[in-house]
Amino acid sequence: GAPRRSRRPGAGRGERRAARTLSTDDLSARLAGDLRPAPAAGPAAGVRLAASAVLVAASSLALSSLLYGLRADGPSNGLIGLTIWSALARAGRLALARARAPDASLGRVLLVPAGGLLALLLVLALWSQADGKPMIRLDHVAHCLRTVGVLALAPFLCLSVFVRRGAPASPTMTGALAGLVAGAVGALAYSVSCPINDPMASLSAHAATVLVLAAAGAAIGRRLYAW
Repeated sequence: GAPRRSRRPGAGRGERRAARTLSTDDLSARLAGDLRPAPAAGPAAGVRLAASAVLVAASSLALSSLLYGLRADGPSNGLIGLTIWSALARAGRLALARARAPDASLGRVLLVPAGGLLALLLVLALWSQADGKPMIRLDHVAHCLRTVGVLALAPFLCLSVFVRRGAPASPTMTGALAGLVAGAVGALAYSVSCPINDPMASLSAHAATVLVLAAAGAAIGRRLYAW
């Protein structure tokens, strides 16, 4: 018969263990070297995201007009809300494109949209104090949760598809940011339909609604965006 190969006891096991160690080290080195921002950070992906955002906002505006009609005094009188919420939605969209990267610095990412919303709330608080009126009315907020919440649903689903293609460093904070952006888009769309003529009352109700949607986004994103 064929001659037997001489084997030292334990030699094969040691070699296999060494091979596994080398493979693990090599894999770790490759992963560390491959750490890069999520694909959405590139110019082409940014253009696609911007185009999608415009399409979603336009669709939400059309849906608001279809479901809730136009303001009695004309949609142009909701210009303050249109301006504020479009600016916040754009800032949040840019932040969200960075937040979906695995090495995102969320403190800087959240600074502009969160700071913008807090500044708005501060202005509204000072405005209500000067007028001697309550800043927020619960019946207005309840109404906006039903209307703005419906209009924010589609934007949040679209943003969730976008975020899940990345690897956010903090699913909870990224979910809050997605909820904030979706709420801003919903408030933007409802600005052409909102029956409240008082700008302070409508902005306050919309701002409270956006905060609630941001909190809901954080709770959903904690599980939905985990990786």
